[in-house]
Amino acid sequence: MFTSKRYCLSNRTVLSVLATSILALAIFGLVAGRPVQAQSNDAYPYVAEWGGWGSDPGQFRFPVDVEASPTNPVGAVYVVDNNNHRIQRFTDLGEWQETIGGPNLGTGDGEFHDPSGIAVGLDGSVYIADTVNARVQRYTTDGNWTSYSQVDGTPIVFPRNVAVDADGGFYISDTNANAVHAFPGNDSTPFSWDVPQPFGIAVGPDGRVYVSSSSTNQLLIYDLNAPEFPTASESWSSDMTSGVPFNQIFDIDLDSQGNLYLVEITTHRVRVLTNTGELIAMWDSWNSSTDGFLFPQGIDVDARGYVYVADGDHHRIVKFGLDTDGDDFTDPLDNCPSVYNPDQLDVNQDGFGDAC
Repeated sequence: MFTSKRYCLSNRTVLSVLATSILALAIFGLVAGRPVQAQSNDAYPYVAEWGGWGSDPGQFRFPVDVEASPTNPVGAVYVVDNNNHRIQRFTDLGEWQETIGGPNLGTGDGEFHDPSGIAVGLDGSVYIADTVNARVQRYTTDGNWTSYSQVDGTPIVFPRNVAVDADGGFYISDTNANAVHAFPGNDSTPFSWDVPQPFGIAVGPDGRVYVSSSSTNQLLIYDLNAPEFPTASESWSSDMTSGVPFNQIFDIDLDSQGNLYLVEITTHRVRVLTNTGELIAMWDSWNSSTDGFLFPQGIDVDARGYVYVADGDHHRIVKFGLDTDGDDFTDPLDNCPSVYNPDQLDVNQDGFGDAC
């Protein structure tokens, strides 16, 4: 079922067309989207950044996705370094640790051609959307590689991103096939469903699948067990607070409480929402060496609540988060944000730390 067919020539053409379309949308975003300026961002202040243009370890040529690993090892941050055709691993402080693939493109195990998405499972497996090679590669902790290039005999065309669930399953947003592909973790048969130009994809703590549609500028929410599936259970065109329309959501992540983290490429913006769509924070600039994002494409939140953004055209990763009590849990996820409590003990499970 899992073969390694290649569709590089046709996908290279598709990539060029897609890039041209995104650039046009981005230019429009500079004119039409930029005036919606950031709200004050007290909840997620700037912490650090790393990178810079180049091909040396720790440098990037268009970082397009970022993933903070829960297990492999804890605290590791993986970055998809698109034009260097590689994956780099860092500490959460930006110290370079490892490079996989690159700097030249390739089609073998652990080689990539314009990779664009990444996810890390609870078992430590790393999933990489190897976009122009029309496959997803999986790298396990024991060093084995597996390629997934078709679903039930149908080729994967243009895998933009990948997400994992708590059961060991994974999901692929296949942009130019207008589909999401699901590989369940319970050895069930892989399946697909139609989504118009899916880009970002994530799985919530409740198992619902969140997908951003580039062609409709919507966030679509799917409950795979609902009677209406494969129709979306919910579709949002903006958050429920500001009313500012979404504009090309390129990536999505969720924290342990189900809050949503979105990055919008054409308006150079990050939003954080509750699981009911209420706005928690929205920003596109901050007091930094380079003020503001420039075509950000990837976002991730780690287990402690720190937010990482792949700031594509600034060739860097930017880290945000507020930790008032210094216990290494950011205030939004700290069960007692004003008192140092690194163990986060909550014996009666009332949501408030015992230290409070």
